[in-house]
Amino acid sequence: MIPRRLALLAAVAILAVVGVACSSDEAARDEDGRITSTGQLDVFDLEIGDCIVFDDMPDSTVEDLTVTPCDEPHQSEVYALVEVDDLDAYPGERELSNRAELECVSRFEDYVGIEFAESTLFSTYLIPTVRSWQEAEDREIVCLVVAAGRVLEDSVEGSAL
Repeated sequence: MIPRRLALLAAVAILAVVGVACSSDEAARDEDGRITSTGQLDVFDLEIGDCIVFDDMPDSTVEDLTVTPCDEPHQSEVYALVEVDDLDAYPGERELSNRAELECVSRFEDYVGIEFAESTLFSTYLIPTVRSWQEAEDREIVCLVVAAGRVLEDSVEGSAL
């Protein structure tokens, strides 16, 4: 399996709520694509609106995450998927992180319903690794909204939190 890099913002890392959960069960989706049961999901299968449970401190790369229906307790939610389709060669972690920060923050208000600077939520992202870029042609940044220090029990879409 090819991992993606998980970037943590300082505030999120300090509050220690982000991580990779361990479960052997696979998540299920309904015909509309919504997660219907808690379980593991490959990072390449994440979709906007997927809610994520973090149980442990993260590794720097992740392959699978625990997802759950958004009406169940969770700490994070996918709010944007950004294609990096203007580069052939791997640009490096710093360049991808810079792009992810700009792209994710610019999409935050459209999903959450409030400007990022005014929100009580945080943002982080998954970016391609050198290996996923080269071997899996991974060109996608996954933007995650994070409820640092608390648990969410509903989707943050349109919540203005």
